[in-house]
Amino acid sequence: MKTKNIIVVVVLIVIVAALLGVIVNLKKAYDLRDYAITHNCTWTYQGTAYGDDRDYVCK
Repeated sequence: MKTKNIIVVVVLIVIVAALLGVIVNLKKAYDLRDYAITHNCTWTYQGTAYGDDRDYVCK
């Protein structure tokens, strides 16, 4: 019974962490969208290998 409770808690922690990741990424996407609308531009991929927001430029 104790092992079953530990498994349930671990699964819940994983689910909460995944949902938090989704929420953070959606927030970033909405912020980029709002910036583009405000500044009347579109995000363009630059082809760099950093893997973060440095890869995009709002033109």
